[in-house]
Amino acid sequence: MGETLLAAYHVSGRPRTKGSLKVITPRGQKPRLIEDHKHSKPWRSKMVKAMRDQDTERGITFMAPHAGPVEVRATFTFERHGVTAKQLTWPTVNGGVNAVGDLDKLVRNLLDALKDAAILADDSLVCAMTTRKVWGPEAGLDVVIYALAE
Repeated sequence: MGETLLAAYHVSGRPRTKGSLKVITPRGQKPRLIEDHKHSKPWRSKMVKAMRDQDTERGITFMAPHAGPVEVRATFTFERHGVTAKQLTWPTVNGGVNAVGDLDKLVRNLLDALKDAAILADDSLVCAMTTRKVWGPEAGLDVVIYALAE
């Protein structure tokens, strides 16, 4: 199976998960869905801005979002804080200052950002994915997208 580099990005900052959706019904209004994680949207917006800015810096203009199958390779990097995290080989902390979140929810936020940034027409186009969470000196996200041969 052939692949062609479509895009590569680095986003600085602590990666955040996509929160679960919950229904709220304000009095006298229709029900609506909201995310229950206050950091989700700001991180997604930061990813979108970083991706667009990096494309602009490289002189890349996507005339339309990519509409074919892709492979995504992503590394979510977290900084270690405190004694507990320094004892862990992998970022698996589920609470406190070192909480890193579930990998699947980090990925959901990333895929939404790829669509919001108009890099992908839809996240259903992701046919292969390699992801990991690691400790590092600086928090951030590195993502590479490959177009797969059809």
